[in-house]
Amino acid sequence: MKNPKFVLLSVLILFFSQLSVGSSRAADECGFGYEYFSLFSLDGMTEIDSEEKCRIATWDYEKKNDGFSKYFSISMDPDDEDENNTGFSSVQIYCDKKKIEVYVWVQYASSFGWNGSGQVAFDGGAPKKVNYLLQRTFDGVMLKDAKTFMSNLVKAREKFSFKIPTVNGSQILVYPKGNLLEYRSTFAKAGCKF
Repeated sequence: MKNPKFVLLSVLILFFSQLSVGSSRAADECGFGYEYFSLFSLDGMTEIDSEEKCRIATWDYEKKNDGFSKYFSISMDPDDEDENNTGFSSVQIYCDKKKIEVYVWVQYASSFGWNGSGQVAFDGGAPKKVNYLLQRTFDGVMLKDAKTFMSNLVKAREKFSFKIPTVNGSQILVYPKGNLLEYRSTFAKAGCKF
């Protein structure tokens, strides 16, 4: 006869492993540009809907005002559901002093001096050259023409991607457009219209 404690422990392990497999399976079934979560306000502070289900991917929001710097930004990680994605570097859109800035946080991007170029594509469109400035810390690049990039991003249906050359070969980063347009009025109020 089996030990009752062993049987109970086995049943509990099986139950919880099935529970975790079920929730990860639900997240995987969401597909590109969607995540499995409950719904929060744009600043992430207030839960609006506690039901966990597939929802459009959301940008992370950050606001800073320490008396020296005052800005806010949104950021998005690449979606690993896209088979072309080869990296994990996030993209970040800043509004600082009424100026919009776009950063791709890819390490050791290739450059000539502090200038470099890569490619950007929106949805299934043809790739276009994008010029950038290398960060002094070598941990990212800032797009030189953020306004044109944002104009194209607003028009995109579901995704955008970068191909950034680095010292270790090119990285292809594919991001969902997500809920970007929900932040449009927040950026406009701060003087960073797109």
